[in-house]
Amino acid sequence: EGELFNGEDNGLIPPIPLQAPLPPLLQHGHREQQNETKWYMIRLHYTKLSLFAAFLLIHYALRTRQQAYLALVYLSTSRLSYILLGNAIVALTVSTFQFLVNFFLNGLRPNEADTISESMRWNVTE
Repeated sequence: EGELFNGEDNGLIPPIPLQAPLPPLLQHGHREQQNETKWYMIRLHYTKLSLFAAFLLIHYALRTRQQAYLALVYLSTSRLSYILLGNAIVALTVSTFQFLVNFFLNGLRPNEADTISESMRWNVTE
């Protein structure tokens, strides 16, 4: 096979490479930016999903109880509502924080991000 394709034009079609070349965005150091964008999008979708689940829970409570007071009693006594509404609040807070940091400060250094995530982990669980 090496003799057939030694640079001479003998009328044969050269073999197709098994791996396509990387797009320009993924070449030379742009992989970190791509991964960061991917994680930001995952957080954004998680926040949307959390808020949508909280909206559906509130809608369910209002439709089944048909009175605001009874719906609020259900939302304040149901374990599922505590989990879904609490998750939506935490997800919205984290997404808002990430947006504000990226918009005003152009991101954080790794040690700053680690410090904030450690303190947030313990504060949320308390």
